[in-house]
Amino acid sequence: MSREIEFRVWDSTNRVMRYPDELGGIYLGTASSNLVLEQYTGLKDKSGKKKIFEGSIVKTEDLYGHPVNYEVKYHNGEWEAGIYVLNHINRYCEVIGDIHNNPELLEVGE
Repeated sequence: MSREIEFRVWDSTNRVMRYPDELGGIYLGTASSNLVLEQYTGLKDKSGKKKIFEGSIVKTEDLYGHPVNYEVKYHNGEWEAGIYVLNHINRYCEVIGDIHNNPELLEVGE
């Protein structure tokens, strides 16, 4: 099964997220220290509309049914959100922001 390869770029100088479809693609030759490249996981959230990228913040539930927010990261060869392997919970999670624009969302439930 093939997976869609896609990236978005956080521009820390201008504090804006850039997507390839907005720019007609991303030319990596212009990359600099102010750009953070984030890969698409190949998954969408429970709505089926929002793509889940590295650095996305997703809302889900912990093992006890309490709402929690996690940053999506790539770790040990798998996409993870908190203690969960993302491809097992993506149908239960909702993308609510990203680590660059909404870091305060990670404080919920801590």
